Amino acid sequence: MKILRDLVIPRKELQHWTDNLTWSRDGTLYVTTIPDVTCCEPVFSREVNGQAKHLFHTKEFPLELGNKFEYDIAERDVLLNAQPEPGVVLCAPSPSAQQLAILTNNANVITTVGQICIGEADEATLSEAERAYRAVCWGPDGQLLVVGNECGELKIFSVHAAEGGTSVGHLHTVSVGRPDEWVVGIRWEGDMIVAYTSANSVHLVSAIDYKQREILGPGGRQVTDVQLIGKYVLVARTDALHKIEYGSGAVEVLELGWGAESYIVPLPDQDAAVILSNRTSCKVLLEGPFEAGPDDVIAPHIETKFKKWNTVFNEFNKYESTFNIYGIALSPDGYCLALLYEIERVSFKYRILSELQFRIMLLPLTNKWRITPRATGLALYQNYHIYNGMMPENLDETQNIDVSTSQDFALFLGEIRNSEQVRKLRFENLLRDSPSDDWYKTLLYKYALDNKDRITNPLDKACIISLANILKVPAPFASTIVTLRGDYITESFNFSANDDPKVLKSEDGTLWQRCAISYLPLLTTSVKVCPVSNYRIIDIRRDTYNDYGWFTRTLLEIFNDESLYTGTRMTTI
Repeated sequence: MKILRDLVIPRKELQHWTDNLTWSRDGTLYVTTIPDVTCCEPVFSREVNGQAKHLFHTKEFPLELGNKFEYDIAERDVLLNAQPEPGVVLCAPSPSAQQLAILTNNANVITTVGQICIGEADEATLSEAERAYRAVCWGPDGQLLVVGNECGELKIFSVHAAEGGTSVGHLHTVSVGRPDEWVVGIRWEGDMIVAYTSANSVHLVSAIDYKQREILGPGGRQVTDVQLIGKYVLVARTDALHKIEYGSGAVEVLELGWGAESYIVPLPDQDAAVILSNRTSCKVLLEGPFEAGPDDVIAPHIETKFKKWNTVFNEFNKYESTFNIYGIALSPDGYCLALLYEIERVSFKYRILSELQFRIMLLPLTNKWRITPRATGLALYQNYHIYNGMMPENLDETQNIDVSTSQDFALFLGEIRNSEQVRKLRFENLLRDSPSDDWYKTLLYKYALDNKDRITNPLDKACIISLANILKVPAPFASTIVTLRGDYITESFNFSANDDPKVLKSEDGTLWQRCAISYLPLLTTSVKVCPVSNYRIIDIRRDTYNDYGWFTRTLLEIFNDESLYTGTRMTTI
């Protein structure tokens, strides 16, 4: 399968030799460069032309990070006070929201939305070693955050929205190593947490009752990666790969003999993985004999890139060249791989920042893909192009959107937004010139009809009358003249006299564009835009001129950040 041309990260230096790349649910790539993180935002373009640069906009992502140890006296770890300028070690995107958990070089864990810090994981009454965090990972639902400290402990925190930011509260502490060991890596899949320590021991923790057991003892070989795949835990150590069945505790060891750090890349919808290093790679099957086989997934693409580079920059093979991997990231649904790499000549040379150039290779990991809840918006559009325009396997598996109208309105809208069929309809809208919302109008009208006795606000009634006229069905309310206010103007409307889904005419004859969610007129400049459809909605957080009722207010709040039509992040203008 032909792959996209690489995305280039120019004139940057990386924070570490490994683990510099993460991929979020909405398709954003985060690269831990210095002094500021590099953010590769997903963008929508009809003309991709086989180039990754048309799917991403690369920019600096500066974060104002504090240091909770700045004014403390370090009794044991004086290194903490020797780093007054915080730097980002890891960006961990939430699997369910637009939040990041930032691990800093000062051993802090800070939660952010965009570039704004809104919360911090901490227990201020404990010792500095207990408060110094060296690993972080989100739970599958994005409501829990687990961090590892310098005392061999996992700290489980709850993360939920609070007034003015996010509340991060401690729930549980689980000991997974000796008091002098650092927890340096964590993975969380389903109801299982795997953590490994600086002593290279690996521990399995139940996310239900938080009981833990050691599944691999300490050793001299460094643990470089851990993955949970099916009923197995795969542990990559220098020169060896361990397969552990966490039900029975049975361990199988595959000696690799590479003498290098390696990554584990799970292959979607199969019990297999690719083991990848700078020097070589192999494929292992988890069922049957545990042995290394040829890598037919990633290696062919790397070899092609390597040969092409040598053809251009090392034509006569006068120099030795190396392929260096500085980070890998699975797409949020696990069907694609982003690989951050550099090819260079082996020689003594100065590293001049303005001449540095890293590349991100985007690879398919199988020959088909599916729409899942783990990816949304432009992340699905990226999959579509990484798989050379291949449609998702389950797109034609249509289902009815059956949602109860007797429940709370916010729950009703949330259930619609998370429906499997709605995810498919949103993906189809990404490929259409004119996105469709007929399904949304029908469901919204049904809810309004079944709850009409609760609707008393004039703007709520105007929204439903507009909806009925657009659908050409009887309106449940009598028509009245309703006045709306904008930043500089006030207009009156007879909503029963307008059935155009895009625009409506005021009483004085002026045409106004409709809000794409509430179907009310856009008199305000406080709007948000869907970057794919260019449809605009009222930004309820900034419009203070009108008295919205519970119906329209809930509509505008639920779809304020995520586009109803495509699932993409809304843009503020």
